[in-house]
Amino acid sequence: IMPSLVGSEMCIRDSYKICAEEAERDFNNNARPELDEYLQEPEKYDTIYLAYPNYCNTMPMVVFTFLEEYGFEGKTIKPICTNGGSGLGTSVRDIKKLCPNSTVTKGLSIDSSEIEKAEDLLKEWLEK
Repeated sequence: IMPSLVGSEMCIRDSYKICAEEAERDFNNNARPELDEYLQEPEKYDTIYLAYPNYCNTMPMVVFTFLEEYGFEGKTIKPICTNGGSGLGTSVRDIKKLCPNSTVTKGLSIDSSEIEKAEDLLKEWLEK
């Protein structure tokens, strides 16, 4: 849904269980996994749509790596978090801490029970 609405690409992993186990291990170790790909020309973006699942009540640690790598000084970051009922958790606070010189907007939480209406929720949020 998101790529077609904002003209970007997203990566989706196949196995939730593997991802959840990896995310928990990384969180418990405060790991900073290496990025598989790097953002090309980040300076040309004013707004960063940051979409991630809620693991361990925050973002996956690789998202911490991503934010630490780029910092996004002077940029607007718009968080979008999928979850199974825990909302955004501490992710917005964590983003603000990692990117103190950027503007972090109110995030969008998409609960797994709302998946049928996720596209409408996303469109409504993007219009704000």
